[in-house]
Amino acid sequence: MDNPKSTLYNITSSSVDFLSAEQEHKLIVEYQSTKDKKILETLIRCNIRFAIKYAMQYIKHLPYNIEYDDIVSCSYIALIDAVNT
Repeated sequence: MDNPKSTLYNITSSSVDFLSAEQEHKLIVEYQSTKDKKILETLIRCNIRFAIKYAMQYIKHLPYNIEYDDIVSCSYIALIDAVNT
């Protein structure tokens, strides 16, 4: 059986494009005016690698009952909140 951590990481970070600061800013402004879900998905897909990196760093400092998938889920929510503000 696959390790859920590695499976989740591969799903969320495989073949991810990077955006320049200008591209990212343009997409954020466009999303905030249109609320187009495809733009939101693009922004999340292009930034989730960073969120996973930080989740992996913080999991070491949390109680053992906090699961990795929960931290990654919070990372997704934080990305969505960041785009919406």
